[in-house]
Amino acid sequence: MKLQDAKLLQQAGALTDVAARRSPCHEGWILLLATQRGHYEVLERFRGGERVFQTLDAIASVVEELGRATFNVQFA
Repeated sequence: MKLQDAKLLQQAGALTDVAARRSPCHEGWILLLATQRGHYEVLERFRGGERVFQTLDAIASVVEELGRATFNVQFA
């Protein structure tokens, strides 16, 4: 899911959960976004592919940009 799409879902109240998880393929973190249907999607880069964050602070900035106050952190 692209950031712009995530912003639209957030404005519509359709994002139910936001979670950071260790990336299994890369060094860093990915951001998971849950819709009302309970389906999780990974935040993508502008040109496709998973957006990988090096720090949780970077994820916190994006979560704040989405208009959310909290996110979960998953280590497994």
